[in-house]
Amino acid sequence: MNTNVYGWEPNVFADNTLIIRNSDYSGSAVNSGDAHYIIENSVIGQLVAYERVRMTVTGSVITGDVIANDNTEIILIDSHVEGTDNGDDGLSGGNIIVRGNGRVILRNSTLAGTTIIQDAGEVVTE
Repeated sequence: MNTNVYGWEPNVFADNTLIIRNSDYSGSAVNSGDAHYIIENSVIGQLVAYERVRMTVTGSVITGDVIANDNTEIILIDSHVEGTDNGDDGLSGGNIIVRGNGRVILRNSTLAGTTIIQDAGEVVTE
């Protein structure tokens, strides 16, 4: 908690939960199982979820992309995907990408880029 460290990227596996608050967080690109991330009031590089991972992000800014793969769910609450960093697949960042059965839920959240849906992925705005 309360970190401001370049390159800080803790990852979560199995059925563990990671809570990050008020931090500058590089992002997550390595995770698996039924892990859960709770991220609040932070600046995040890129969010990538695999397998059945669930991420709940509140009051934060994502500077890269948000990518939900497999059977994952990423919930953005009062957050903004601004894309000031480079994104996935050579895109400019600020995108929401869902693959497989991935799901992204936007609650009072915005994105600067585009939404890319592949397979049975879903983006829901509430």
